[in-house]
This record gives sequence, C-alpha cells and structure tokens, in this order.
Amino acid sequence: GRDIFPIILHQAMARMEFFKGGASIATFMPDGKSFQIRNQILFPVFFPKMKGFASFQRQLNLYDFKRIGGAGIDRGAYRHELFVRDFPAILCRAR
Repeated sequence: GRDIFPIILHQAMARMEFFKGGASIATFMPDGKSFQIRNQILFPVFFPKMKGFASFQRQLNLYDFKRIGGAGIDRGAYRHELFVRDFPAILCRAR
C-alpha cells in the first residue's frame, strides 16, 4: 500500500518519543490529540524526502491539519481529529 503522510508523521512522532532529546524537536501535547514542533530546523531530518519545513507545512495543510491559536499551552500545536498518539490505526481513514 501507499504510505500516506499522516501515517509517516505518526511514526516519526513515535520515534521522537524514544529518541534522546526528541521532545525538544517535536512532541505530542499531554492530551495526545495534538503535537507541537519545537525545532523547525531539526524536525525535517525525520522526513528525508521533504525539502524542508515549508514542504512539511504544505503536507499538513493538504491533509487538513489545523494549527491551534489562542493563548493556552497548545498554542501553535497542530491537530487533526484522526491524529491521536495512542491510536495510529485510525489514520488509515485520513485523506
């Protein structure tokens, strides 16, 4: 099957949880329903086929990820209803 961006992203986020210093690059928010990118320079290392952070952001937009605004702890994080830390299987429904 064809790998789709949300699945690849979820796998990268899972690797970062176990990578020493990974949380300083990107991390799921405490509720597991959004994620925050903390280092735009190092983050693309986990996506070697992309040409940088702008390419990554285009993929987020293509798959309808939303950036969280406001002033709370999630400000600047990205969210998608099917992108949940502990439930990667539901990503097969993402289009």
